[in-house]
Amino acid sequence: MSTSSRSSGNDRHQDSSRANAATDAAREHPPVATLVVFARYPQPGRCKTRLIPALGAERAAELHGEMVRRSLWQCDELRRLSADPVRVVIEYDGATRDDMASFVGADRELSAQCEGDLGERLAHAARVAFDAGTLRLVMIGTDCPALTAELLQKALEALKRCDLVLGPASDGGYYLIGLRRFHAELFESMPWSTDRLLAQTLNAAERCGLMAELLPVLDDVDLPEDLSVWEQHRHQQSCHTTVVIPTFNTEPRLEAAIASARQAAGVEVIVVAAGDVTESRRVASRTGCRFLESPAGRGRQLNAGARVALGEHLLFLHADTELPSGWDAEVRRVLSIERTIGGAFPVRLDAPGWRLRLIERGIAIRSRWLQWPYGDQALFLKREVFRQQGGFPELPLMEDFAFVRRLKSNGTIRLAALPVITSARRWLRLGAWRVTLINQLMVAGFLLGVPMRHLVRLYNRRAGL
Repeated sequence: MSTSSRSSGNDRHQDSSRANAATDAAREHPPVATLVVFARYPQPGRCKTRLIPALGAERAAELHGEMVRRSLWQCDELRRLSADPVRVVIEYDGATRDDMASFVGADRELSAQCEGDLGERLAHAARVAFDAGTLRLVMIGTDCPALTAELLQKALEALKRCDLVLGPASDGGYYLIGLRRFHAELFESMPWSTDRLLAQTLNAAERCGLMAELLPVLDDVDLPEDLSVWEQHRHQQSCHTTVVIPTFNTEPRLEAAIASARQAAGVEVIVVAAGDVTESRRVASRTGCRFLESPAGRGRQLNAGARVALGEHLLFLHADTELPSGWDAEVRRVLSIERTIGGAFPVRLDAPGWRLRLIERGIAIRSRWLQWPYGDQALFLKREVFRQQGGFPELPLMEDFAFVRRLKSNGTIRLAALPVITSARRWLRLGAWRVTLINQLMVAGFLLGVPMRHLVRLYNRRAGL
């Protein structure tokens, strides 16, 4: 944990109001445990400054952003592992609330760090958590890549039998502090950012008569010589892929789509809902997914999920499509092939009939030879590539086709070996050839530059919308 630049006074005032509301809500339903994450916005030149001589300001900020994402993934994993509900609060700094929400997601609970040194900020966060009624509190930074959900759970379990838990850092500080009551003495007049911090904190605990327990010693990443620690742990127990599922109103097969994504380990699922979000929110809560609300528009919803994704890879899944067993290994295999910029899956429609088999074959030929996978094919690529490509164009139609054409101009789009299973209800309702005709008319019109308003009108008329 380290000191950092301040957020604006206006943000602190707004977050104070939100924190009061969150505290009031927490008092009505007190959390058994609270995890507070101290995180700085990854602004170049304002974070990981001691790494700038080795990496440059931009790369140092990118690395810091990856460390924040990794830490939040471990927090999400803790919530899935824990038998007790865990409230996660992000104490942020170095940005406005809107900027931080854009980075980590509007679904997360945010609170601007207060003024003062690290001790004052830790003390303030602890007071707020205990005022809200929490029984166990753990506070962490984002500089320790070896900190896992299992260690966080171990810290919370230790607080059932002791008063204080500390995670010693190899530099003489600590990467974690856990309490079950507030003790101001642990935060006052401490030698922050020195190799004496852990020892003096333990001395203060002894003076207060606190029973303490220590976690394993871990390394922070602060200096150029620490970069090997990051390389060692960055791919271990990390979020490999984020699956973004856009929904509109009620999607009857949403839960099946989520379950298919959850077959794999190291996967984050984000449901981005528009329209009537009631049922989508309920399904996301029941299945432990992240949930975002968005204005309607598939491109807008996909971009909203991608912006806050924690995974190294992104996969965009329709709510009526299911991923096959082993899909995650197939994503990694395809993206590891030289010059590959993205990939997609062949489609298997979930109904019998020779017409549907012909359509499946046509989709495979179009995807393999023209490199134009779109629609239900679960497009996937690296998150960094998605960012470089500027995301999906926020069009009322054809956003995925437009994105794939742009993507193809920068590399090869490959087809995976395993098919996704998608609902045939639209093909059966409208007729297989009619759906095919509508799709081809849209592609032809888009390529010929037909104004989008005309394509939308034609699509709605032909599809009976």
